[in-house]
Order: sequence, then C-alpha cells, then structure tokens
Amino acid sequence: MLKTLFWNIRRQPLLNLVCELVREHSVDVVVLAECQESPERVLETIQATCDRRFFLPDARPSRLVLVSGLGSEQFREVDLDLTGTMSIRRAVFEGLEFLWGFVHLSSKLHKESADQTALARDVSSRFQLIEQRRGHRRTVLCGDFNMNPFERGLVEAGAFHAMMTQDSVQNGSRIVMNQEFPFFYNPMWGLIGDRTPGPPGTYYARRSNHLSYDWNMLDQVLFRKDVLPYFKVDPQVLTSAGNQLLVNQRGRPDKEKLSDHLPLLFSLQLK
Repeated sequence: MLKTLFWNIRRQPLLNLVCELVREHSVDVVVLAECQESPERVLETIQATCDRRFFLPDARPSRLVLVSGLGSEQFREVDLDLTGTMSIRRAVFEGLEFLWGFVHLSSKLHKESADQTALARDVSSRFQLIEQRRGHRRTVLCGDFNMNPFERGLVEAGAFHAMMTQDSVQNGSRIVMNQEFPFFYNPMWGLIGDRTPGPPGTYYARRSNHLSYDWNMLDQVLFRKDVLPYFKVDPQVLTSAGNQLLVNQRGRPDKEKLSDHLPLLFSLQLK
C-alpha cells in the first residue's frame, strides 16, 4: 500500500506535525504546498524523526515540496514547469510506469473563476501531452486545485473532466464535437457534506457575498480509469496529527494556530 500525504501548510512552521502524520500513517510520499522551508530542510526534519530513509527526487524551484521514501530514482520529473504550479513525475511499480501529477493552482483571492478554468484547461492539456509521450494513462493527479469538485475547471471536458462516480469513467473518455476527452475519477465528491466520514471539506471560509459555500473541497486527488484497479481505500481528510487537533472547537481548520487547509491522505495498492 503506497500512501501519499498532501497538505497546504500556509507558510506555517508545521514540520513537526507533518512528521507526526508520516509516522502515524506510514506515509511514503509527502507533498507540501506553501512551505517556507527548503526541500533540504523538510527532508532533514522528516529523516531525523522517522525510522526510515527518505529522498528528494530533485530540488528544482517549485511551489511544491516533495519527499519520497521509495528510493532516489522514483518520482523524477518528466516535464519542467517554469511556473512552479505543477509537477509531473514518473514512478515504476511492478514493472509498470505511473505518472503522478502534483498541482497548486491559483486561488480565487487572485483569479476569477474564468481564469481558473482557463488554467485548468492548460494544465490538463499538458498532462495529456505527457501521457501521449509516455504511451499510457496510468495517471494520478493531486493537490490544491483551489476549486471545488463541482466547479467548471474540474468537470468541463476540456479541463480536468473529473467525474463523481467510477461507473461514469469506465469508457475512459468521451467524444465532444468530434474530439476525445479522457476522464478523471474524482472520489472527493463522496466526501463533501456532513453525511460523510470526516469533515465536510478541506477548507472553510464564510464570505460576505451572496454566494458562499462555507466549506470547500479544494484539496483533491484524481485518478484515470487505468489506475482504478489499484484504488482500494477511500481518501481521508485528516483532522488530527497524533494528539494535536488540526481543527478548532467548531470542527473547522484551525487557521489561527495552524493551517487553513486540512491534510489529504490517499492510498494505492500497487503490489
């Protein structure tokens, strides 16, 4: 079981809690957004507190920091993104190559919804190009999308095309105006609201606008159809790290002391 932890730590000194999550959940891959520490410092801290060896696949400048416990050759970048908003990497398990994408897309604080959708189209097109070059669609994509699963940038065919059920993606793709658009499956749909295990989302913000969802599922993981045979355990939105709660008394992310995002943990059975 390969376990990946993604957390937007909002430029806070939370490496001790990251290490606690790595130990508690036996995490193999750690991806941090808005991390003020250098990749070398993150590696050093995790290495010092966890009873196993971790590696930096590479240290190119990025908005994302990735540390892997799977060996120095795994999770090497296969495409250079000069904007630092995404990273596309390869990993080989049981003789099969998988593509892993990690993203931290623009926030609504700085971009309009139309801008976010346009960026989603660009990022999705980039991933499809890499898939064509690598000759497969065994792709996992996770990160802080800064959009909800139901927003246009996630569901539009020309963007991420991320559907709410596994049944919907069984054909692998669909044709729109004579053009093929591959699907992603987005299990995070099933974690929205208060009738689900865990919190209703990963981010909470009440706006003074007429439209405010309050809870938002901004941190997500998407799977291509070819990865679904390895998807055995539902993702988790975590609310504690050891004895430390990550939420306040109202069950919302404790942004006063910690981060305004909750961490996301997901697993794939790759052996």
